[in-house]
Amino acid sequence: MKILLFGLNWVGDVVMSFGALANAAIGGGEKVDIVTRPHLAPLYHLHPGVGRVWAVETRRPFWRLLPSFLRWRREGYDTILVLPRSFRSAWQAFLAGGRMRVGYAGEGRAPLLTLALPLPARHDQMHEAKLHAHLVAAAGLPDYTAPLPTPQLDSPRVAATLARFGLLPDEDFFVVAPGAAYGEAKRWPAERFAEVALRLTQLLGWRAVVTGTAPETGLTARVAGGLGGSGIDLGGRTSLEDLIHLLSRSRLLLANDSGTMHLGALLKTPVAVPVGSTDMARTGPLSDRAVLVKTDACRRACRKSVCPRGTHDCMRSIGVDQMIAAVTGLLGRVRASARVGGASSHG
Repeated sequence: MKILLFGLNWVGDVVMSFGALANAAIGGGEKVDIVTRPHLAPLYHLHPGVGRVWAVETRRPFWRLLPSFLRWRREGYDTILVLPRSFRSAWQAFLAGGRMRVGYAGEGRAPLLTLALPLPARHDQMHEAKLHAHLVAAAGLPDYTAPLPTPQLDSPRVAATLARFGLLPDEDFFVVAPGAAYGEAKRWPAERFAEVALRLTQLLGWRAVVTGTAPETGLTARVAGGLGGSGIDLGGRTSLEDLIHLLSRSRLLLANDSGTMHLGALLKTPVAVPVGSTDMARTGPLSDRAVLVKTDACRRACRKSVCPRGTHDCMRSIGVDQMIAAVTGLLGRVRASARVGGASSHG
């Protein structure tokens, strides 16, 4: 069975769809082809179930995309899975052909899909990964529950990335990502990230590497500035592939709820996350190497990009000592798990 999947548009959303993508690949009996925006293509190459990646800027005018639509029609896909819930994505899937086109209903999409599903009951309380898996199952493909293997990267390319940023091949370091694209309500104060990072460098002897997008360079500079010259500020300097390489070798990731958080979880990097406005039951990291740090300053997650009270109490109430304790506990669990795994593999 030939399957084409229209992918999602944010790093975190893509990672949360990887389980459903595995279902589609195993159920269809061969690798799944992907339509994605060019900057996300390196992320899909991490998935063992991905075949061809059609890297296309889908926001371009219709007539500029006609060659792509015609190419996809010639491929003769049996099933097209439409994960985005926009009208545009359903329209593009319709033009791509396919005997079966599956997606969630809404926004007038139903006539463009051969199977337009209603959202499941209590969908607003389900993890996004389960919603994607539900869509794949509706297409007649099985539910695959085994965990994804850790992505295998090209070691020389990873080493070259580390060297370009001034890191030695065997150097111990951790990554700090103080940004969050969704909005300031998801951001723990940069000064507290800096204090935690400084204390961890003193406690563990690891170097801190601060990352962020170009619009987040002010945040990364504030964190790096609090490290007394011991850290590396890579704000605005890393591509997605660079970030993948860094996280694959990082001993720890300190991050807000963000695409970087999900990417670290995918790469099996231990992740510590201060949590405020986010409902982690719906969008939390898919990893047993993650710790969520929060308080009861707000009774429930508001899911807003800007604090409706203007106080940011949910994030500001998380203290540095609380974060340090969470990280210490997380690293202890990871070490204990590694010892057990090592013992069992030699037993």
